[in-house]
Amino acid sequence: AKTFKIVDAGNGKSRVTWDLEIDFGGNVYGRWFGLFVDWLVGPDFERSLADLNAMLVSTRKRMSTAQDVALPLTHVLSFRSTTSVAAIGGDLATSFARISRYAIARNLPIIGAPFVSYPGWNGRTTDVVAMLPVAMPDTGNGDVRGVTRPAMRAVAIDYYGPYELIGLARDALEQYLAARDIPAGESWEEYLTDPAAAPDPATWHTRVYYAVR
Repeated sequence: AKTFKIVDAGNGKSRVTWDLEIDFGGNVYGRWFGLFVDWLVGPDFERSLADLNAMLVSTRKRMSTAQDVALPLTHVLSFRSTTSVAAIGGDLATSFARISRYAIARNLPIIGAPFVSYPGWNGRTTDVVAMLPVAMPDTGNGDVRGVTRPAMRAVAIDYYGPYELIGLARDALEQYLAARDIPAGESWEEYLTDPAAAPDPATWHTRVYYAVR
């Protein structure tokens, strides 16, 4: 199995851990082959790491600095589900469609970009809360809930790029809060670009927030 993990190490650097694990069991020939694995795959790892470094440098250039923001009271319709990481995209599409149908049926104008929080993660699945801001308060019905989010303080960062690397923006915000000894509250992502209208993932604009307690 081949796995890798990217962690923000601060000062514009990232720490990459890349593992290759092969179980040859009782196969004697396999064990001999294992002695040559580093020689065989090492150059591929080095080229891939160089490509990864170039991608991370480019991604960091597409992030703003963290900023303090004041958010107004907001009326929200939400739908919560549990899904695997691989199925998040399809799950969100279904959730937002259900919220939109409810809003149309209730004559509730949608007044902003969609946003999502991920309140639960157990290593295999995650809870996903899809939300749309609406013009008026509503109690919701069934699986679609209506809530009013109070005015609050938060920190935010703008990120431009594919969703797979959005964790770098979260890392930057967490470092910003830690450096100022500010406790972080709820976090969420606001999707300001419609992927259907912008086929190039490098242009996708996402704003990441952490509420400040």
